[in-house]
Amino acid sequence: MIDRKKDFLVSDNKIIASWLKERKELLVLYSQLVAINDETPEAEEIELINSFSAVLIDYVSTGHFGVYEQLIPNLSLSKEHQAHIFGQIYQTTEIALAFNDNYENISAKPDLDKFTKDFSIIGEAISIRIDLEDKLLASR
Repeated sequence: MIDRKKDFLVSDNKIIASWLKERKELLVLYSQLVAINDETPEAEEIELINSFSAVLIDYVSTGHFGVYEQLIPNLSLSKEHQAHIFGQIYQTTEIALAFNDNYENISAKPDLDKFTKDFSIIGEAISIRIDLEDKLLASR
């Protein structure tokens, strides 16, 4: 019994560690996009946007289909508090999916005004999501 619990915890920690590595990659790409300026080659900008969109969806998916499933049984939060947190996470997921729908596999530089607005929205959503996920991680 103890060995099975230990194996579960090791597996759980590997999934979470991989997910947190993905989070870091997402934040690095976000920072690189923030640093884009008029001198950035268009091809580099497009590649960064595509990479960011791909990592964003991978990160969100891993959370929903891997990490949260591992965390839920071990959370020390009330069911109501869990429902509130997951409800807010779901809202950030919708924002991420909308961003991805607009910018996944683009082949031309997007409209600057629209991209700036969408990028600001996704940045805020990522910040909220990370805060919520950290609450979940802290309560296990």
